[in-house]
Amino acid sequence: MRQVPNIGMADTSAISPRYAILGNGRLARHLRYYFSSLDLPFTAWSRCGTPQANTFTEITHPTDRLERTLSHTSVALVAISDAAIVPFLHQRATGTNAHGKLLSWVHFAASVDTPQALCAHPLMTFADALYDADFYPRIAFACDDPARFRTLFPALRNPVFALAPDQRPLYHALCVMAGNFPQLLWQGCNTGFSQLGVPSDAVAMYLRQISENFIRHPGTALTGPLVRGDTATCASHRQQLRTSDPALAELYAAFERFFHQRQQAQTTAKSAESPISANTPGHAAHEH
Repeated sequence: MRQVPNIGMADTSAISPRYAILGNGRLARHLRYYFSSLDLPFTAWSRCGTPQANTFTEITHPTDRLERTLSHTSVALVAISDAAIVPFLHQRATGTNAHGKLLSWVHFAASVDTPQALCAHPLMTFADALYDADFYPRIAFACDDPARFRTLFPALRNPVFALAPDQRPLYHALCVMAGNFPQLLWQGCNTGFSQLGVPSDAVAMYLRQISENFIRHPGTALTGPLVRGDTATCASHRQQLRTSDPALAELYAAFERFFHQRQQAQTTAKSAESPISANTPGHAAHEH
């Protein structure tokens, strides 16, 4: 990892921003790896003091170490827990670096709204393991101000799309659902598959193809008894699940309701788009 201590260096922030990556969670680790892969200079800090997440490990006190980390930084990236972002910025956002210039602050939490930092939420899930270096530039960011993102990160070629602060709560709820709820369902199903002795490789291939089908054809990828209208099979499934895993039985029923509600909403919307009236030209009224 290319952490670059800035001590004794001239102020070059007007030409090339110098970054500080603050935190030691998954996002911070991925950011450090991404910036290193691009050979971007940065310093790193975390409260825990671990060498992987701190440039100035010789400074034991976290506040003193933070001051040193920020001293020659122009852009500070706040990759700490969501609840800690606003209190952290409240204490730090008006500070200056060693050249007397205000720092630019960026946070990555879609659920946090503060005027003290640019929000740039990566539309991606970050695992414990790092990804291939060529993966990171393809990650899209939802951003309050895409033009400012480009100014603060001139070396990044990531896609950026605008998202207003009042849109972020709904956007974040959708991210959480899309990124986590299917996994909760699959975890429950995996337990049942394992108890039945179904090979894990076979299950993995099945889930992989389901995901691929949805990505390629999101409107037509659904299959099975719901789509066929096979209510008897669905009822049998619920009965079997009540015996083996009541929580999954409840989910099954909830997804049935969701499916039928969406179908009804789509039917209503189509009817509203093409109303047929007795007085509409081309549609003569029938006489009885």
